[in-house]
Amino acid sequence: ERDNINRKDRVDYADLTILLNTLLRESDRTVKIPVAVIAMEYTDGFLDELDRFSSMIWPADLDDFTKQTMGEFFGVGIQIGKEANEPLKVITPLANSPALRAGIKTGDIILKVDGTPTEPLAVDKLVRMITGPKGTRVTLTIRSRGETQDRDVVLMRDEIQIRTVKGWKLLPGGEGDNWDYMIDPAAGIAYIRISQFTDTTPRDLSRALAQIKRNGVSSLILDLRFNPGGLLEASRRVADEFVTEGLIVSTKGRQNRGREFVATPSGAYTQGDLVVLI
Repeated sequence: ERDNINRKDRVDYADLTILLNTLLRESDRTVKIPVAVIAMEYTDGFLDELDRFSSMIWPADLDDFTKQTMGEFFGVGIQIGKEANEPLKVITPLANSPALRAGIKTGDIILKVDGTPTEPLAVDKLVRMITGPKGTRVTLTIRSRGETQDRDVVLMRDEIQIRTVKGWKLLPGGEGDNWDYMIDPAAGIAYIRISQFTDTTPRDLSRALAQIKRNGVSSLILDLRFNPGGLLEASRRVADEFVTEGLIVSTKGRQNRGREFVATPSGAYTQGDLVVLI
């Protein structure tokens, strides 16, 4: 069937329908691959042929996709990492989170989640075990750096907001969200890093820009390095803070006329020097 498709100059809907039905029939007659698996492979396969930005958000990926784009989820608020056959490690506790309030620190080792050892499990499964509905509890068995005694930390899951706008230096107080944006106060130079574009990024950026204006900013370093992207609307609103006119971005689809997003003159930082790190 694949050879028949490859020999054609053009493939239409009927050709693809015949191919898929044949595949389903032969699978059912022989190896009996679950229909859901075939649907997943088929869909991912043809989306791969479009461009690197087109992909399917499958049900198993939806929670993570929502977390990355909306910037909020329910859990204990820790960024974690893991090597194969090693226990889970805390990369950093997130601002205003149950984990930060409980004293969990960067470099802590999470040996168990609700009594289940983390060493043999994949990080995706461990994330699903740690996150959960608001108001529920999870017990993490922690070993801190330089200590030999393990301790159980009981955490109440809560709403976690991922802060994507960060400054030059983290100041005491504010539960891990009190940033100093002025890298050189005497010269009026500020620094703002945007780690990704989520639903909350424009709001947090607006607050940061208002703060540096009160501090007499005349030059700004905007750090976008390692930013993987995110929501189009969020990135458009961010760009609008720095330009006063002209086209920011346009969209066009096969089935619609598209849209154009033009800058407004009310940006928060349109005077002074600007350096963008990419």
